[in-house]
Amino acid sequence: MCCFRICILYGFLFMLPSLCLWTEEKKQELTSEAIASKFGDKNLQPKDRAPLPRQYALAVINEKKQKEGIDFLTSLLKTELNATPKGTVNTTTLAMQANIVDAISFLSRFSQGIDFAKDSEFAHWLLDSDTHLTDLCDNVEPQDNIPAALALLQSLCHHDPKERDKYFNLIVALALVWDQERPKPHFQMGNKVLPYQTDICARYDYFKALYSDSAKKKAKISYSKLLISDFTFVVDTPMPISELEWARDNVKGTAASWGKRYAEIKYDHPRLNGGVFAWPSNQGEYSLSSILKYGGICIDQAYYSAMTARANGIPCLFFTGEGRRGGHAWFGYMKAVGKWELDVGRYAYDNYAVGQALNPQTNQKMTDHDVEFACNRIFRDEKFDAAVQITKVADAILAAGDEERADGYARQAISKAPLFNRPWQIRENVIVKRGDKKKLLDLYHEQSAVFKKYPDYLMIMQQKEIDLLKELGKTEEADKLFKEMQNKISKKRDDLDLAIADTQLDALLKEKKNVEARKYLEDLLVRQRDEVQKLPTLLDAYMKITKETEQTKDAVKFLKNYVKKDNTLMKYVIQAYENDGDQKNADKLKAKYP
Repeated sequence: MCCFRICILYGFLFMLPSLCLWTEEKKQELTSEAIASKFGDKNLQPKDRAPLPRQYALAVINEKKQKEGIDFLTSLLKTELNATPKGTVNTTTLAMQANIVDAISFLSRFSQGIDFAKDSEFAHWLLDSDTHLTDLCDNVEPQDNIPAALALLQSLCHHDPKERDKYFNLIVALALVWDQERPKPHFQMGNKVLPYQTDICARYDYFKALYSDSAKKKAKISYSKLLISDFTFVVDTPMPISELEWARDNVKGTAASWGKRYAEIKYDHPRLNGGVFAWPSNQGEYSLSSILKYGGICIDQAYYSAMTARANGIPCLFFTGEGRRGGHAWFGYMKAVGKWELDVGRYAYDNYAVGQALNPQTNQKMTDHDVEFACNRIFRDEKFDAAVQITKVADAILAAGDEERADGYARQAISKAPLFNRPWQIRENVIVKRGDKKKLLDLYHEQSAVFKKYPDYLMIMQQKEIDLLKELGKTEEADKLFKEMQNKISKKRDDLDLAIADTQLDALLKEKKNVEARKYLEDLLVRQRDEVQKLPTLLDAYMKITKETEQTKDAVKFLKNYVKKDNTLMKYVIQAYENDGDQKNADKLKAKYP
């Protein structure tokens, strides 16, 4: 369905302002007690019963009976589930079950800090629509500052009562991104960084105008084609709105061709050669127009490309990474709906195996490989939408302790969207609680086959499989699988190769297999020989391990051949001699390579 976030896009039904003119009799029908009685009405069709949970949640909020409401809805969910045989998913009542879970989530997570009883307009806006409630619940992450996000939602709700429904996805994205202080895009912006205010309503007005059908200068990707998760990679713009306006008015191009913006910024070789990595103060403020005028180094090229993309309504990411010659920066962007270009400005020679970016909603690091996986087109289809709703119910069932039924729902979700990881985790939790290690091993093997095209996820799953094989005494199978995993990953992903090495070295040293640990690290050093920037860390670890395990003679022998005449690494041969007590040869090398 979507990258990074889960959301469902249906049509929106908003309660008209005439609600405030309702009669006392009508209001009485909407009390929590009155709505609760409707759940037992067997004459109601499923489509008529489905909206009842959010209507009940609204009544409970108005009456300030959140705890009672949560208890009632939790009991109601159990009743609904008991009407379905275990091991099956009742697709007819799934919408009702998912809506109950959303209502419970809203009452337990979103009804704190905001007095909805004093702002019925805001409460109705969120709860008078299944779509609004679902989208909000499914897009909030544990790292979000919910009270702050709700305050922003409330401001925007009242700021644009006429079109807040149409731009609901944009509003939610703004609230979930700006609920926390926005960090600097990078730390080489110099001393003249442009100050800015959060001014959430003004930012909303800017993007709303940009995505408007009547706009003279429209967004490069249509509003209707983007999901809430997509918008989070647009609205993260820690800069004055005047900068956004400059980019909108002065930077041309289509979404498909936005990669050309990187090369538009002429590279400042004298600045690089002089070691001036921060923006020079004699070039004025760090602004998009200044970067275009004076040029810059890679960090400025990436910043300019990414921020001008966002200012033009294109979701994008700003990447940094370590390669053979040091640090570098590039950017990735959505060139078409659901299709990302992730390596604009990334140098193939330097082997940037992985790029780090910031998830604008959570402020946590994510890699370009995370983006590539999460933006798979299969996460934007109806089957995935259904899997999300099934999984949502499965999570609630698991929390209630009904493991068998939770496992059945998780299986159904996997059948619809095999690459959706959460239902696999539910199944794993259930099997672990049962203590069935053979079945757990089968699950890991099955999951590895499904995720075989995604090394980051495959490594995690196969490592679990390897550890369990060892626990079951199947050492040969574990070693074989480890070698297969390492051979496959080390050829393309030196970052994962290093991650595997960390785990393997720890395991060997804990088992007192010191010789095997040394040889393993030597093989890793040979594989990583071209990754110049990463060698010192590996060699430091090698020196430490060989000294502590009294394998200093082996270290001298290996390093003499490994380093040869590389002046930058000769210090390790000198250290190896010293660790072995051979000060004479150490001094000879010191004289030759001062």
